[in-house]
Amino acid sequence: MVYVTRKMHFSASHRLYNPTFEPEKNNLIFDKCNNLNGHGHNYTLEVTVKGVPDPETGYVIDLKYLRDLIDEHIIDKVDHKNLNYDVDFLKGIIPTAENIAVSFWRILDPQIVQGKLHSIKLFESDQNFVEYLGDPIEIGALKAVYGAGRREDNPLIVTSVKPNIGHLEAAAGIANVIMAVLVLHYGKAPGILNLEEVNPYIDTLDFPVVFPRVLTKLRSGEEEEPHPLMCGVSSFGFGGTNAHAILEGHSSCHVSELPSPFSYERESFPWRTPDHPMLQSRQEKLASGEDGVQYTCRMRGRLGRLFADHVIRGEILVPGVAYLEFAYNCGHALQSLLGKMEKLSGMIEE
Repeated sequence: MVYVTRKMHFSASHRLYNPTFEPEKNNLIFDKCNNLNGHGHNYTLEVTVKGVPDPETGYVIDLKYLRDLIDEHIIDKVDHKNLNYDVDFLKGIIPTAENIAVSFWRILDPQIVQGKLHSIKLFESDQNFVEYLGDPIEIGALKAVYGAGRREDNPLIVTSVKPNIGHLEAAAGIANVIMAVLVLHYGKAPGILNLEEVNPYIDTLDFPVVFPRVLTKLRSGEEEEPHPLMCGVSSFGFGGTNAHAILEGHSSCHVSELPSPFSYERESFPWRTPDHPMLQSRQEKLASGEDGVQYTCRMRGRLGRLFADHVIRGEILVPGVAYLEFAYNCGHALQSLLGKMEKLSGMIEE
């Protein structure tokens, strides 16, 4: 597979606000981007197409053709325009970089007949950009693996635990594994909470698949079971670690005699205040004035800039403990290395 990218530029203005919000709430969420008279950006757009090079031309896609396509359907409509008022396909949409990228995808995807659209990357500034890989990327992968040769009377059941319990960040993967074990045990898949309409950009053509709204039995109970149930778990982690595990239900078996009960001794452990090296500053009074305990640490340099890029509405929107632990371990390793270098330097001087 070869990936080909065309880079384009345009300038446009916009204002970020939600008309259903009070002015104070818009100011709180969008800050300077809610300026009444708007503001502008010099955008950089990267469109990537993937495919196999044509044996006659050597092209995945003719870049001149891709350039003209982007010019006609995107650049000519947004360049030196107000995205809130002048662009038809953005009417009624808050023109964040995220929403703009999604809109660009939905316009270009049906136009590209050479290769396949892989990604839309939109730079709002040198520091900020978004990348969109299309709505159906995960379902497309499931279709490629599980859809081939699947019968209509044996559809793939696709459900999710996140709508039912929320995103558990570091525990999100194991929560899905626990759900999968329960699905295999009971032979039923939970419904997807609040699912009203399936995304129209998900490709279900020639793919027997069901997105359950209610608790759904995986087998009718009348059919024979030629093989155990199998369940795949896709985990897309906060830290960028993606994994897919396949679990298989156990076959029926008979136990001739029950095992003897286990004997064990219970032991309690006293609760103690955490003494993590990065959480030394303790406050008995919260910023809100309420009674409570919170720990703080001061961040400078690169670590400080990392967190500055993940602050929304005045709150850090990343699993902070994971980043603090990572930063502490890096600092600890660096301190150890510097100590060894200092010791080695002393030995050389002697």
